[in-house]
Order: sequence, then structure tokens, then C-alpha cells
Amino acid sequence: MKTNETTVSWMKWLILALAFTSYLMGFIVRFAWAPLIPVASPELGIDMTRAGLYMSAFYIGYVLTHIPAGLLADRFGVRYILVAAMLLEGFSSIGMAFIGSFGPGFMIRIVTGLGAGTVYAAAVRSVATWFGPRERGIAFGVLMLSPTAGVLVSNQVASLVMHYSSWRSVFIVVGCWAIVQAVILFFLMKDTGERTEGQSFISGLRFITGNRNIMRMAFTGFCVMWLQVGFISWGNTSIKNVGFSIEKAGFIMTLFGVGGILGPLVSGYLADLFNDKKWLLMFGVFLLIPLVLLFGNSTSFAALAALACALGFFNGYINTFLPLMVSEYSGPQWAATANGVTGCIFQMGAMLGPAVIGWSIDITNSFQTAWWLLAAGPVVGIAFLMTIKKTQQAVYSESLSS
Repeated sequence: MKTNETTVSWMKWLILALAFTSYLMGFIVRFAWAPLIPVASPELGIDMTRAGLYMSAFYIGYVLTHIPAGLLADRFGVRYILVAAMLLEGFSSIGMAFIGSFGPGFMIRIVTGLGAGTVYAAAVRSVATWFGPRERGIAFGVLMLSPTAGVLVSNQVASLVMHYSSWRSVFIVVGCWAIVQAVILFFLMKDTGERTEGQSFISGLRFITGNRNIMRMAFTGFCVMWLQVGFISWGNTSIKNVGFSIEKAGFIMTLFGVGGILGPLVSGYLADLFNDKKWLLMFGVFLLIPLVLLFGNSTSFAALAALACALGFFNGYINTFLPLMVSEYSGPQWAATANGVTGCIFQMGAMLGPAVIGWSIDITNSFQTAWWLLAAGPVVGIAFLMTIKKTQQAVYSESLSS
């Protein structure tokens, strides 16, 4: 019995590592484009609106696969879903290295998004089923290092590869990396064996869309992703517009990633420590508003670096609570489906944000309007959070402990 428990304890941390690296891969292939915009856009002959649409194209595919991937993960498990996702991400990223105009790249970015969109729900289900309620916060904290770590890694990879080669080589490197990840998952990824057998996909969707707390979390996430992905997509270009080099812009955005690594660990610890997560989440969402406005009005390297690090911290801090609270409101049985549905809504904000911000830059020839548009996201997000009821979360937490 003791050996069995030791094996399970060891396995759950391996599963967490695999879920983390799979989710991370989606952010690497996603954000590899952002630091390349100043160099690749002139070569491809595209303006800032169409450069932003490359990020939006990714989210078209990303949003489409969230819900079906969640339903399938709850019913059949996560292993083959994650393997297929990595392969799609890998081969489509390699394809980006060979484009010569806007159109083919737009279609390839949609395909990359289709692969990455299947990962979120499966990764969340892995954590929700392998970890108990008293340690789930820190486990989700580790998993949600991925978004900001993805910014950190993608900027570093892009900077390093472009130093020795071209922007096209960046896509080849990250594509091959994703294919290697697929092979590792095939041999090592395991499911707990739990399934939602005996219940239809429709009944699961009806339960999730009828749960007001889940849907309010979904629209809170939409607002947060509006800011988060809009900032990540245009941060490099904005810093360069102030007068700094691509290398310095990359360094500042790297600090955003460093802050984001600390944020989820802090919020994961706090989530396990305190039962009421709503106010912890609201605190982080509120602080995004002044931070992003200050960033947009700063011109010194030191201020931009410090604010980027703070923005990364609180974006990472928030990211832990989104899947954790949704999983609590849904229960482990429907964790993948609930996070697939809410993740789809989250990513609509991510899909719209970069294009709207790019459009505002083109029509105003300035970044000033962009910062106010970004700050509007967390303002609306707080309004949704205020309406979340505490009772549903408390009842679910008690049932888990019994």
C-alpha cells in the first residue's frame, strides 16, 4: 500500500510536469510571432493591422477546439489529445518559415491555433484529477506559469535564433521542439482512469452554461485576456516605438515573463491557504489598471522594466485563479468541459484584443489610445467578479473534504 501511494505521489508530479510543458509549448508557438513583427512585417509587406491579425488568426483556431477538446478529454482521457496537439503545433510552425505573403501565413496560424486550443482543457483536467483539493492551488500555480513563461522563452528563443540566423529559423526551432514534446507525451502521459461515462455531452454543456459562477468567471477571463494578450502582442513594438532597440525591448518583455513566473506560485500558495478566492482574484485584476496605464506613459528604460515585471507578476497571479475556480464550480467530473467552455470565452478576448489594438494604432498613428483600450478590460472584469456568489464554491469545497 505504501509503495502504491509513493508511486501515485511520484506520478502526479510527472503528470504536472508534462501538463506544464505541453501548455507552455502552446504559448511558445503563439508568441514567437510577437518579437518578430518589426523584422518580419516589412519583409512580408504587411502593415500593423495585418501583423496583429496573425495573432488573431491563431486565436480563431484556438477558440474553435477548446470546447470539443474539453468534452473529449472528460470522456476519453488526455494522452492522445495532447500528442495530436503537439504535432499540429509543430508542423504548422515549421510551415510559417516558408511563407512569402500574408494569406498563407494567416491560414497556417489558424492551424497552429487549432493544435494549441486542445491543450488547455486536457492539461487542467490532468491537474484537477491527479491532485487533491488541499494541494490543487499550488499545482494550478505551477501549471499557470506557462503563459508568462511562454513569453519569456519565446522572446529568448527569438532573440537567440535571430542573432545567428533569420526570423524564419525561429519557427523551425519551435516547431521541432513541439514534435519532440509529442513523442515524450506518447510514452509518458497517463490518465487517472476517471471518465464521465453515462452522461451525455449535452448534459455537461447544459450544466456548465447554466452555472452562473462559471459563466461569470468566463467573462472575467475574457476581460483579463483582452489586456494580457493585447499587451504581449504589442509590447515589443511599443517599446521599440519609444526609441529602444529590439534587444532592449526583448529584455523588458523578458522581465514581464520573469514576473509572471513568480505570480502563479504566490497565488497558488494563497489559494491553498484561504478558502475565499474571489477577493484574492479581484485584488490582482484591479492592480492591472494603473500598471498598464503607467507603462503606456513611461519612456525611461528603468520604469518600463519595473512596470513590465509588475504586469507580468499580476497577470501570472490572476491566471492561477481562472482554471482553479472554474474547476471548483464544475467539479472534477466536468473539469475539462467547463474549462473548455470558459477557455473558449477567455480566448475570444485574446482573439479580439490584438486586432483592435493594432487597428487603433493604425488610425491614430499612436499607442496612447491602445493603453486606455487595454485598461478597459480589467475594469469590466471587476464588474463581473462582483456578482460571483461565494456559496457555490464553499459547498463544493466542503464536499471535496468529506
